[in-house]
Amino acid sequence: MEVRIVACGIFQLELERVLDEIKAEWTSADDFKVTYIAPALHVDLDKLKDGITETLDRVTEEKIVLFYGSMCHPELSEFTEKYHVIRPQPRNCIELVLGKERKKELEASFRIFYLTPGWLRDWQTIFRQGQGWDEIDARQNFGFFD
Repeated sequence: MEVRIVACGIFQLELERVLDEIKAEWTSADDFKVTYIAPALHVDLDKLKDGITETLDRVTEEKIVLFYGSMCHPELSEFTEKYHVIRPQPRNCIELVLGKERKKELEASFRIFYLTPGWLRDWQTIFRQGQGWDEIDARQNFGFFD
């Protein structure tokens, strides 16, 4: 059986680091293929929906794992339903990486905005190009966080 993982590009560094472990645990899979979707699409819900559905339309593997949180798009469940994908339950990428309990523990003590290595790598595409932010916008939006 072939397995395709369709993931937001934000996860690329993290997923590549643990992919061998995932392959070892999923013993019924003969082959794993990963397709990353551009990480800045979530700033435009129509582009995100198109990016996900266009990718899923091209996938022919028997099992498809979709690495997007439920909060990435308000209609994610509805427009991916016909593809019969396997989706992790977390609400966003940080819960997928940290787990719900660790995220809750960290947020109890601090004013936190999470930046994964993927976010740092793609911040200009996400914030400057995607959101149209300049340096002042970034300070106003992130100045509250520790």
